[in-house]
Amino acid sequence: MVRLMLIVIIGSVLPQLAIAQQQVTLKDALTFALQNNTKVRNAKLDIEGGRYKVEEVRAQALPQITGNVGLTYNPIIGQLVANFGGQTQAIKLGQNWNSTAGV
Repeated sequence: MVRLMLIVIIGSVLPQLAIAQQQVTLKDALTFALQNNTKVRNAKLDIEGGRYKVEEVRAQALPQITGNVGLTYNPIIGQLVANFGGQTQAIKLGQNWNSTAGV
């Protein structure tokens, strides 16, 4: 009795599952398979990685230019106090702003 009931339930559910399936053309199936195949994905990633590696090696062959710049503010300027012929004079040593650049 239980077996008969199980067969009846399965028999009523299976046709509904078959109706719920989507019709797929051969072209759609092949496109889906190619897009979701892990080997194809890995091959595409390897090709892309190779392109980046070629660009990296090409960039190393090009001339390299480096440069640097600097700007310094000196709020306290040093002074030298000297006695010239009986006169005391203060001489500033340095500038408030100092800039450097190089290539």
